Amino acid sequence: IDRLEDEVRDLFSRRTVAGGPIYTAHFLLWAAGHRTISQSRGFKSMIAGRNYTCSSAIARMQLDTVLRLWAGFMHGNLATFAEHVHAGGSVRKLKSTGGLPLTDRTLVDDLAKQYPWVARVYAATSGSIHLSERHINLVLHVDDEDPPGVSVRMGPEDELVSSAIFLENCDAFAAITRLVIDIIDRWFVNLGNTSGRWL
Repeated sequence: IDRLEDEVRDLFSRRTVAGGPIYTAHFLLWAAGHRTISQSRGFKSMIAGRNYTCSSAIARMQLDTVLRLWAGFMHGNLATFAEHVHAGGSVRKLKSTGGLPLTDRTLVDDLAKQYPWVARVYAATSGSIHLSERHINLVLHVDDEDPPGVSVRMGPEDELVSSAIFLENCDAFAAITRLVIDIIDRWFVNLGNTSGRWL
């Protein structure tokens, strides 16, 4: 994940030309880059502290960055999209070139055509955002003793989560971050392109 943070910085160093034109889209991309690195830092901290509750929520937030940037391509006009977001507009109030509202469902379904894993990761991490059965399962421990008992665990560490699950969470976060980098790069390539045919 450290290397991916460096890749984000390198991408902006390569794609930002001193004295070149600045579009509103640059503001959105700079915010996406900053958010990506900030969330990476928070994710690493939560993993080190064995806090699955927060690390999986941060992974979902990282995926949200992907979805919001992808929405610009579905909208068809990156400049108008960036201006809308910069003015505080809701992405879901915009429509795709095909007339679909740019809701998370629309964005996930479209992005999953190219990256099938996105739908699975979205479903898995969305349960981390809203209080759900996942949170209940993280605190309850059923003893196999006779008679069986239940204990409740509260605290910043998710003791009932296996190392394999933490590793899976790290792999998902890395894949999401790579996708953020790819989509930001694609935005840079298409800045100023109003044809709606993306490079």
